[in-house]
Formats: sequence, C-alpha cells, structure tokens
Amino acid sequence: MVDNHSTDNTTAIISRIAATDPRVVHITPLQTDLGIGGCWDLAVNNEQCGRYAVQLDSDDLYSSSHTLQTVVDKFRKECCAMVIGSYRMCDFKLQTLPPGIIDHREWTATNGMNNALRINGLGAPRAFYTPLLRQVGVPNTSYGEDYALGLTFSRQYKIGRIYDELYLCRRWEGNSDAALSAERVNANNHYKDWLRTNEIKARQQLNQYWSRQATMADADRLFDQQMQSWPEAAQRYAEISKVQTRTVEVEGQTVTLQHNPARMVSTGASTQAAAISQRPCFLCSYNRPSQQKGIALNGRFQLLVNPFPILPRHYTLPLRQHCPQQIMPYIDDMIDFAMRLTDLFIFYNGAHCGASAPDHMHFQAAPQSAMPHTMLSRHYTLQATTAEEMRHKFIDTYNSLPIPAGELEPRINVLMWAEGKTVNAVIIPRRQHRPDCYSSGETTRIISPGALDMAGLIITPRNEDFTDITPAEIAHIIKQCGVSE
Repeated sequence: MVDNHSTDNTTAIISRIAATDPRVVHITPLQTDLGIGGCWDLAVNNEQCGRYAVQLDSDDLYSSSHTLQTVVDKFRKECCAMVIGSYRMCDFKLQTLPPGIIDHREWTATNGMNNALRINGLGAPRAFYTPLLRQVGVPNTSYGEDYALGLTFSRQYKIGRIYDELYLCRRWEGNSDAALSAERVNANNHYKDWLRTNEIKARQQLNQYWSRQATMADADRLFDQQMQSWPEAAQRYAEISKVQTRTVEVEGQTVTLQHNPARMVSTGASTQAAAISQRPCFLCSYNRPSQQKGIALNGRFQLLVNPFPILPRHYTLPLRQHCPQQIMPYIDDMIDFAMRLTDLFIFYNGAHCGASAPDHMHFQAAPQSAMPHTMLSRHYTLQATTAEEMRHKFIDTYNSLPIPAGELEPRINVLMWAEGKTVNAVIIPRRQHRPDCYSSGETTRIISPGALDMAGLIITPRNEDFTDITPAEIAHIIKQCGVSE
C-alpha cells in the first residue's frame, strides 16, 4: 500500500494492520508531488513487489477470491507482458450501475494494439509483468496513467484479455470521476490525444526499425559497437581467444574439444518443462540486459551478439514473439540469413537437441572460418543454387523424419551457409537430447550436444571432461545422441 500523505485516518488504519500482519507492506513516499502513477511506480520498484503487479484502486474490489489466480494463469498460459480483465460498474451496495459490465470486446488478437488508439481506456483490472513495468515506468499523473501504459505495452508486447468479470468498480453519489466539469473533461481528452499522438510517432519509428534488412556490414558493425559498450560481453569474448582447446582423433576424424566454463549455464540447464516455465526467457526483449542491442532481420527476427560465446563472433537470432523452437515456419528466414550474411554460417538446435531456450524460437550464427566439419553421426548434406531449391530439398528431408510423440518437429540440428552462388545445409537427425552418461553411469560427462558438438566441436564446461574424455567416449556420445545408419 502506497500511502500518499493521506489527510484522513487512512495512515493510522494501515499502520495498525501492518503492525500485526507481515503481508502488508506500508510505503509512505518522501515526495509530496506523487500522483496515482507516481505511487504505482514507487510500489512496483519496491523489492518486495513480486513477478506480477495487479491493480486494485482504493474504492474498488476484486469480484471474487479467484481474480488474482485467473490473472496469473493468463500470464503463464500466453506469456503476456500485460493482462487486462473486465469490470462491472456498481454502487457501494454492489448494485449494478449503467452501463454494467465493461469488457472492451473491440480488442482483438490481430488488431488490439491499433484499436487501443481509438478508445479512452482498456479495462480493469490491469496487471503487468513487473520487470518490464519497471523498465517502462509509470507516468506521474493522476489521470490516464493506465491508458499511457496500455498504449506503450501494446506497441511491442502481447496483452492478454480476460472478458469475464474480475473487478468491481464502485461509484458513490458525487464521485469525482462521475461528475466532471466540462473544463476537466476537455483537459482529460487533450491529455489522451497527446498520448495517442506520441504513440503513433513511436510506432512509426518502430515500423522503420523492423523494415530494415541487416547486411554483413551491419553485423560486423553491431559486434564492434557491442564490444565497446558492453564490458561484460567484451570480457567473455577476450576470454574466448584464450580458451583451452585440444584435438582428438576419433574414428579417423579430428574432433576439437573446448574447455568453456561459462557455457555451464547452457550445458547444465534443466530441460524439464516446469523449470523452463519458471525462469524468465532471456531471449524476450524485456528480459535482456540493457546493454544488449540488436538489428532487424526480415521484420520478425533480430540479430544480437551472444553474451556467452562459443566462437570468436557468436550471434543469436531470436524471433520477436515468444514462440516454441520450431524450424519449419521459419526455414525461408534461415535460408535468407545464410545468403544475406555471407561470412557467417547459421545453425539451429531443436527444442530437444541442445537448444538452451527451447521455449523461444531462435537461430545462431558464427563465422564460417570457425565452422566445425567433423560428422561422426549420420547426416544429410544438401546443396542448391537458389533459395527455392534449398527450400524444397530441406522440406523433403524434413518430411522424411519421424516426429516423436508430444513434440512439434523431428529432432534435428541444422547448419546452413552460402559459398558464392551455392547454398549448403547439413541436417543431423537426433535420437536423444543428452547422452546417458550425462546423468548416470560410472563416469558422468556434463556434455549436452548441440549443432556444433554434433559437427565436431565438443563443448566441455568441466575441466575433468576436457582433460580425461577418451576418443571412444566421444564417439559413443555423438552416436548415441544421433541416429544409426
């Protein structure tokens, strides 16, 4: 509760309750100029504010004991940045007042963000993903702060809508919101017109950003800029140049081992759905480090510098939306990236084939000069002279592979790159995500093969795996995760 220097008996009442109930967090701001929005901002930036912040104005009520759970369920089910419910106008006896339930059904999944510009409000209760709300900030005003936030959030992020009654908006006779002067009404409308004007300009700028098509020169420039502006990432890339490697002959082919302790974050990550659902997605824009910048690709991907590199220049290409890892809807993009970013190879780890973010569609890229070429597992090699030819060959191969029960696609790793006018692809079918020795057996090996490992660059976060693993173990790991002839 943010107690904004109230002049009635509110402060004493809250203090008395907070003294005996540790659930009550009583905040009295030092400032004396905070409006409703400023109070909101103070509350959500308090360290005791949880993952989600849900509105409850002092005069109003949640309509049932299930309101908060319903809101949280919507956040989790749809990965929303904001959730808005529906409310009923009523008096203090909870008798319905005209117009009754307000649900804003003009909001649609395809055009909600634009419909928001045509109306004066988005509904209640309003709930927010707290880390993002802290980034956006709540305007310090006592009118329209909720509308300003709705416009800002809908510009880039998904807003979940609940059309069932969740909230009771109570009005009493002579309520200030119900009996405004003409001057006040005009001032309020002017403020919201001002918000709409600024929002349209911001969306035009955003459209210009996403209409760009990054080139190889853009990728090089981005990397150099990030090394200048992001010290933590620059330090890891400096360490990559000094990372220990050694080569091992395995069945007549040369395999490279890399000792990279920083990759334990990925290699040691839990692959259980429950664990993934509980952690913030590090590929969603609002969870990324503030220093991480990107450039647009094909209007729906971004090119980012990977802050935990395996190779000297390591990029991540996440989709704008939070969607599961699944290559087929985006194979045209992958082919285009390979042909556009001519010095790089593009690679893909399936959701059960080494992807560190199986819940968020993404590719990765690195210099062709660093691409591994040792294939101990069975694989397909494709070549084409046009994007369309590669697309048909890839789809034919993809459709020949089985899709495990309950999964979205065949288990595969893919590497793709261009050489002159030729587009090349390697598709590596997979049997399992991690080898049996990852979690059992006499000798445990913390190795979780992705596309690079399957192509001959084995990442070993632990020193004992780097120094002690034998050629026979390497062959067994790769073949166990791959498929038989």
